[in-house]
Amino acid sequence: MVGLDEQATVRLLGEPSWTEDVPPAKYWQYATPSCVLRVFFFMEMTTQNFRALSYELTSSDDAPNVHERCFAQLLAQASGRQTAHGNRIN
Repeated sequence: MVGLDEQATVRLLGEPSWTEDVPPAKYWQYATPSCVLRVFFFMEMTTQNFRALSYELTSSDDAPNVHERCFAQLLAQASGRQTAHGNRIN
């Protein structure tokens, strides 16, 4: 996630469920029923593009490898949306 620009993040995870501009940053949120991923973008001064500098993953599940499972759920959710809209990216 870290280092991806906004377009690459959308290609990977789809459109975020919520966004907020908090200058000098942007904050995007993705959610499943059991977890939330927050991606924090900051402007790269040389290109003027926003890139993910950090992210935070929280879950209501207290199981081992919860972060990996949450990320897998988010990827599957994005893949399902892309397929449903005929925009599957290979």
